[in-house]
Amino acid sequence: MHARMRGFSRKMFLVFAFAVVLYSGIPQCVRAAALSATQSPIAAVSAGPPGTGWSSSTLADAILVDGAEAKLTSAMPLESASQLLVLTGFNFDIPADATITGVAVSVTRRSTSSSDEFVQDSAVELVGVFGTSTSLSTAAAWPATLAAAVYGDSSTLWGVSLSPADVNSASFGLALAVQNTDPVSAHNARVDGATITVYYTVLAAQVITVGTSSPASAAYGLVFDVAASADSGLPVAIAASGACSGTGSDSATITMASSTGDCTVSYSQAGNAEYAAAADVVEVAAAQKAPLRLAVASTTKQYGEEVIFDGAFSFDGGTSLYGPDTVTGITKTSAGAATSSSVAGSPYSIVPSDAVGTGLDNYDITYVSDSLTVLPAPLSITADAKSKIFGDPDPALTYAHSALVGGDTEAIFSGLLTRAVGEDVGAYAIGEGTLSAGANYEVSFTRAELVIQAAPPPEPPQQEGNIGTGTNGAPVGSYGMVNAVVPIAPATSAGDGSTQSINVGRPAADVVVPVEGESQTGTEGSAFNIEQPRQRDAATAPPPTQIKALTKEATVDIKQSPMVASAGSSNIGTGIFRAVLDFFKFLGKVLFGL
Repeated sequence: MHARMRGFSRKMFLVFAFAVVLYSGIPQCVRAAALSATQSPIAAVSAGPPGTGWSSSTLADAILVDGAEAKLTSAMPLESASQLLVLTGFNFDIPADATITGVAVSVTRRSTSSSDEFVQDSAVELVGVFGTSTSLSTAAAWPATLAAAVYGDSSTLWGVSLSPADVNSASFGLALAVQNTDPVSAHNARVDGATITVYYTVLAAQVITVGTSSPASAAYGLVFDVAASADSGLPVAIAASGACSGTGSDSATITMASSTGDCTVSYSQAGNAEYAAAADVVEVAAAQKAPLRLAVASTTKQYGEEVIFDGAFSFDGGTSLYGPDTVTGITKTSAGAATSSSVAGSPYSIVPSDAVGTGLDNYDITYVSDSLTVLPAPLSITADAKSKIFGDPDPALTYAHSALVGGDTEAIFSGLLTRAVGEDVGAYAIGEGTLSAGANYEVSFTRAELVIQAAPPPEPPQQEGNIGTGTNGAPVGSYGMVNAVVPIAPATSAGDGSTQSINVGRPAADVVVPVEGESQTGTEGSAFNIEQPRQRDAATAPPPTQIKALTKEATVDIKQSPMVASAGSSNIGTGIFRAVLDFFKFLGKVLFGL
């Protein structure tokens, strides 16, 4: 019978939730100051299972313990039970942070005087949003006079886990049924009222205070510390999530693991038997990219060289990579890398860019430039040795140089070499002067000398007079001519190829025969060129020659007369005197046949 009634009471839970409140206006009980609260219901209904019901006209009498009784509609037949008397609306106001430790139910009820031990509990259960609890009914007989029976105590939870919200619900209450165990007679039962006492503990409140907070924003890879405490003295659990990681108790080290999203740091204290759980504290740090400065080193090159940059770099400004991230290289460019980059434009900026590696999306990269300095290329210039005769103008001063670079040509040279001042016979240094190859070269100059040589002695003046006569007796040439043209007279015999002798007059004693015994042959009407003898010092004159009689070739042999072996004007004067004397002899022969 008891089992049947308990099953039926569970089914009836849904029914009483929709029951009409039959009674209202009952004064609300004030929450007790102790760690327990006792309340009376404000609603009562009779609900299945099949059995003897509770009289609707008396249901309100079961709300308060005041002597007014709720009655069954009739006596219970032998070995039968009543319907459930469901009492709800106890209106508890248990603090939300309280812990329910037990529930006690007090029911004031009786049987009729003739019932003896046959009227007993059928079901005594708690009902509410949690469903139906375990029944705490007993086999004790209901007394013949009103008396309270207590079910549960300060540590009894009726087989369910109760929260303050459960007992504060309007649907929380009591469901009870009575049974007649008499196999012979019908019996009746009465209920004057019921109360529920809820036992609970209110834990002391605790507050978490953050001593070392997380920053409002944090860069990728940043490591920062946080710390917190609870005024209860209990340890505070710290956990990071999102863009960061890290855990700890009272303190923790947090590491930023991403450059996007938020880093959430949570502080919590779950409480214990004395303290309620503290309200969680949450801090949020916005993730940011980490600063990263990549720098290149300065370098130099010679003009004309081409620079091929590698990917080398260094970390600058104290920045570095985080964890497994890498930079394997960067791109470098510079206007000074080309072979034609000039010294004048130096230094040139070396511009780094486009770092390559892993994890670099988490960094805000700044590139730090440096300089490329172009140094002058070495150039060797060697002056050419020069000479001149005393009194002559200086020759052009020239030079030779080593190979040019950078595509340069001779057009880069400007200025002139110079020599030491002076016109006397001797050696004069040839210096660099204003000669320049421009700023792109560092010149190494090798000097030379200009040598002024003594002039040869002056030549005597040319003598005048006929060189000789042709066959026809016509005078041919004169001493003053460079070349004497000797025409050939008409041939004495018929036919081409005839020859003829030429009589040549004796020149001055101090002339030089350039080619002794020279002969020339020609046909009729041709001419012979006889080189004009030149004067020369008597000491070096060749020996005298005799005119030879030639008939087939016009051969000019000039006889030289001995000359006085003395220098200066006496030699010249002697030569002139003899030339004049010879001329008058020749003239006498022509005019007078002498």
